[in-house]
Amino acid sequence: MSTPAASVPVALGTAITDGGIGHVNFFNGRLLTSGDLQREQQARRDADARLGQAAGGGVAVGLEVTRDGGAGSSVVKVAAGVAVTSAGQVLRLANDQVVTLVAPPAGGTPNSSGGFGPCKVLAGGVYVAGDGLYLLLLSPATQAVGKAPVLALAGSNVRCNDDLMVEGVQLRLLRVDGSALEPGMDTNVLGARSESLLRSAAAAACFGHGALAAVR
Repeated sequence: MSTPAASVPVALGTAITDGGIGHVNFFNGRLLTSGDLQREQQARRDADARLGQAAGGGVAVGLEVTRDGGAGSSVVKVAAGVAVTSAGQVLRLANDQVVTLVAPPAGGTPNSSGGFGPCKVLAGGVYVAGDGLYLLLLSPATQAVGKAPVLALAGSNVRCNDDLMVEGVQLRLLRVDGSALEPGMDTNVLGARSESLLRSAAAAACFGHGALAAVR
């Protein structure tokens, strides 16, 4: 349904449906397909995402990262917790996880060519000690679990009979290009004070403080 353009006055009580969420109208006798149910699932996701966007992106609870081992260890421990992406998607790490940064999981770990922006799915990379700045990211991941019985009228039914699509998370390693930070900032720092300054500079770049200052 179309609605009046923004430049045209709208009468009070007029339904404005631009950008609205469409839910499937269920009624007795309607022929339902998998597409109808998928649209209803997507409508639920859209509604949840709007709630998440209203709450704001960031870490809600937990997700602290600590070194697991002595100095120079490439293993970290990530505490259980909940975060919200800028798109409004809720990410939950149910249990504490111990993660090795040296080798990516089978299939490769997505990373970025540098800078702070939307993560791109590129070739897998590995952590190299003393080689700049890396960010450990919590990202959405979906995995099929189990098989469902089907009415095998067509061969395609058998090939796509996954029972559940579980929405989970994955830990990803992102190498940050030093040019994203302040000019002259050394990403191979030593000492608690220098590390603290680097974390602060990286956080400021992530939140776009430099761009905001330029706008002001």
